[in-house]
Amino acid sequence: MRRFSFIVGLAAIALAAAACASSSPHTATPAATPTSSTTTPAASPAVLADLAPTGKLRLAVWVGPEFLAHGNPPAGIAVDLATKLASRLGVPLVTTIYDTPPALLAAAQSPGWDVAVLPILAATSSAVDFAAPVILIPHTLLVRNGSSISTMAQADQPGVTIASLARGPHTAALASRLKKAKLVPVASDTAGLAMLKTGQVDAFGDGRFAMSEDMAQAPGSHVLTEDFFTGHAGLAVTKGHAAGLAYLTEFAEELKASGAVQQAITAAGVSDVSVAPPGSSVPTPPPTAAP
Repeated sequence: MRRFSFIVGLAAIALAAAACASSSPHTATPAATPTSSTTTPAASPAVLADLAPTGKLRLAVWVGPEFLAHGNPPAGIAVDLATKLASRLGVPLVTTIYDTPPALLAAAQSPGWDVAVLPILAATSSAVDFAAPVILIPHTLLVRNGSSISTMAQADQPGVTIASLARGPHTAALASRLKKAKLVPVASDTAGLAMLKTGQVDAFGDGRFAMSEDMAQAPGSHVLTEDFFTGHAGLAVTKGHAAGLAYLTEFAEELKASGAVQQAITAAGVSDVSVAPPGSSVPTPPPTAAP
């Protein structure tokens, strides 16, 4: 499973809101034409015009983390959920995986996409409209071998140093949480974990889903039971599609209530990613860490 591209990708989205450079998609493959359902209401012409104007549902995902979408044909949580949406709309699904978040947002205009799965951040919220959050991605600390730190309170003490990926949204959240410990921004997860392994820092902040791989790179380390930040990811449409957004918001709630989101998480084989609570609104986006 890719562990670096997720956080780097989140930070790179901030650049896309200001200037989106074009890029070729990583891969694009049409899904099989979905079967129709007689138990779900048909979408109105206005909804179809917003979500499937070309007669297809065009899903956009960036290349990381792999549990959202990977492979050819694409598979993952985002693809599973979009397949259900395409089935509801009665159209085929086409998934495009973009190399970078800026490329994904730039492609909203050309060649175009209808629905994207993105983290809910200040930068993304300024470029798209989000339906209800569908998944939660918690972040915590990995503590070095030999340290007795077992809580966030113990980690936030004078003399404690904590590394975290520079410009990552979780790093901005960690910085606002720390009052006494020293935050050490690092250029890459590899650099941060190397510092943890050699004892140059006492802890390293990262997503829980990556902790198994992180621990393998820093033998003897342990993970806190507390989280310092929980990221939200949701289905999004470009601004100006009110009918599509309303439909997508209702559909996202149905996906959560029916167990479809949990099924997609289970099928992706990812741990420490959970279903957003029913009825949860789009949260106030966290700030993006300064470069």
